[in-house]
Amino acid sequence: ANLNPSEAMERATAELATKLTTLLQNGNGTMIPYRVIRSRFHADNVPDDMLTTALSSCAVLVRGNFALKSTLAQFLRTSMGGGESRRKLVRELRDFILLLLNMHGRIQRE
Repeated sequence: ANLNPSEAMERATAELATKLTTLLQNGNGTMIPYRVIRSRFHADNVPDDMLTTALSSCAVLVRGNFALKSTLAQFLRTSMGGGESRRKLVRELRDFILLLLNMHGRIQRE
């Protein structure tokens, strides 16, 4: 099927988001700096605006590093039992921890 330029760009961005999701999932929650992500894709093939759009669909920015959105985190789904309510609680807890890291740069245990 022939795609107009806008549809082709949307499809390419969605495919890129899938690749980025896989990259971030393979790190089991490790955050990745933009420069490292940028180095994986040639700027002629993947312009900055396309990369940031794709990242916004699958990652959150935490103090200059990208972390996989908790809703996409396979390691939260497969490593724990307890049903959907427990997984939802863990996702919310992870989001809260990422928020604390973003706000304060560290988490201090009491």
